[in-house]
Amino acid sequence: MQPFKFGDIMKDDILQFWSNLPPFSKLPEKELSQVVNKASIKTYPKKTILSVQGRTTLECVYIVKKGSLELFYETEDERTLSGFL
Repeated sequence: MQPFKFGDIMKDDILQFWSNLPPFSKLPEKELSQVVNKASIKTYPKKTILSVQGRTTLECVYIVKKGSLELFYETEDERTLSGFL
């Protein structure tokens, strides 16, 4: 997926959203702005697998603004749903 281009308006939206979202809400405004400036926005189609436990090294933090995540364990071709976020 390609990240959206996001200028000052989108950055302001992210800043506003994250300023109410722990742990970002605990950061001083200057530090939060620095984090937002390094952020990228991506969209994923339904059923996209973002990570597989034990097989994926995460190099970023995912923050879901819209939609949900399905958490499951997978063992020998069997998936067990463990929850939703």
